[in-house]
Amino acid sequence: MSLGTRKFVAAFTKITGIVVLSVGAVIKTAYYNYEDFLDDSFFSVPSLLIAIGAIVIIFSVFLIFIFILELSAGIAGYVLKNNAEQFIVDKLEETMNKYNNSTEITKAWDELQTEMTCCGIHSASDWSPKAPTTTTPPTNASQASTLNLPMSCCSPVNGMWGSVNCTEDSPNLYTVGCLNKLGLFAKEHAVTLGGVGIGIAFLQVSLSSSEINWIT
Repeated sequence: MSLGTRKFVAAFTKITGIVVLSVGAVIKTAYYNYEDFLDDSFFSVPSLLIAIGAIVIIFSVFLIFIFILELSAGIAGYVLKNNAEQFIVDKLEETMNKYNNSTEITKAWDELQTEMTCCGIHSASDWSPKAPTTTTPPTNASQASTLNLPMSCCSPVNGMWGSVNCTEDSPNLYTVGCLNKLGLFAKEHAVTLGGVGIGIAFLQVSLSSSEINWIT
């Protein structure tokens, strides 16, 4: 069904609903004063026309409302794609400050860093204000302290036993920040959500128009 045909069917449906409702209302009003002289079955017809007209109009309004909601969801998905990085930065900074103060946030950060093999927002150094440094006897003039990082910043080493720390010097440290990976993940899914929302909106209109055309 072409776009022009779908528009015609939708407009025709609305007009039909208004006409049917109006005819029923006019007939019922015109013969209201003679109600006592007419059989009840006579008034059931205009009442039925009013009901049918109202249902058709309500259906059309709901169809438009659903289309607007689905289209809005699709547009919101594409808007979210453009602003995803800043949203993520704000949220990562906010939650990083609460690491070790909230079991839920600690678990969320550990899962994020482990599953996406990343550390910190931009790099491991983002943990510097939040993680303690362990002073160790320097082996040279430039090595005086080591930054302790969450264990989720390092990949597990097979055969590792005992207490182990994850530091900036660890050979198994994740060197990529989580913003890049999480940002890409969010953008890809935002595009998917936007496409699905807009696609369903137009599919809904197409199917509904075809259904109306079949009924009429």
